[in-house]
Amino acid sequence: MAESNSSDVMSSKADLLHVGKNIIEPDPEFLCDQSLLEAKKNYWKERIGNIKKVVAPMVDQSELAFREFMRSHGADLCFSPMIHAHLFTTDATYRKVSLSTCKSEQEKLFIIQFCGNDPHTLLMASRYVEGFCNGVDLNLGCPQLIAKKGNYGAYLQEKRELIYEMVNKVYLHCKLPISVKIRVQDTVEDTIAYATMLESAGASMITIHGRTRDMRGPNTGIADWKHIAAVKKVLNIPLIANGNIQVNTELFKKI
Repeated sequence: MAESNSSDVMSSKADLLHVGKNIIEPDPEFLCDQSLLEAKKNYWKERIGNIKKVVAPMVDQSELAFREFMRSHGADLCFSPMIHAHLFTTDATYRKVSLSTCKSEQEKLFIIQFCGNDPHTLLMASRYVEGFCNGVDLNLGCPQLIAKKGNYGAYLQEKRELIYEMVNKVYLHCKLPISVKIRVQDTVEDTIAYATMLESAGASMITIHGRTRDMRGPNTGIADWKHIAAVKKVLNIPLIANGNIQVNTELFKKI
């Protein structure tokens, strides 16, 4: 029995995958042809019917072991923790420490989430993980002060031209589909405008957290899913609703 357990452990370790130092630096000039662009745009649309339970990216929680644990309880789609795109592209040690996956994870649907504020850097990070996941996600929803200091997450939401360029660059030059996570804006109309801009930039799926950027800590409050429902009516790509996991709401059944 002991020998069997030891073998299982070694086999498990052998299955681990990292974006190591041996990975060749990606070519940023690669350009997707029209058939690949169409395939990426439709990637999550073709799979969303079988996705009911999504595990959102969580800091210090969403590593491989936790994702596998969630899948054992029925999760259909998992995200990596938020990874800093600049560090990921410039520091091989950070790449190895920040991301672990396994050979079978793509079969179970896995998205790697990045934060950043530079189109080229986001593209390079996204190209590094081709072959390691089913898609990449841009975090535009983090409201924490560290995101404000680093100029990423929800603190980019007023910089729509920059956001468009970031999403579009990955859409045009990366083999993976790109999705985006945002927070609701002050008005339903602006939330719709924000989401439709992301779709036009090339996003294949959008996650909306039903709280504004200022709703955090003692001001967290209840997520507003009315914004999310309004956006769903106008998008042609899948939409994931986020927020209120602790609240039993009838609105969920209507979205």
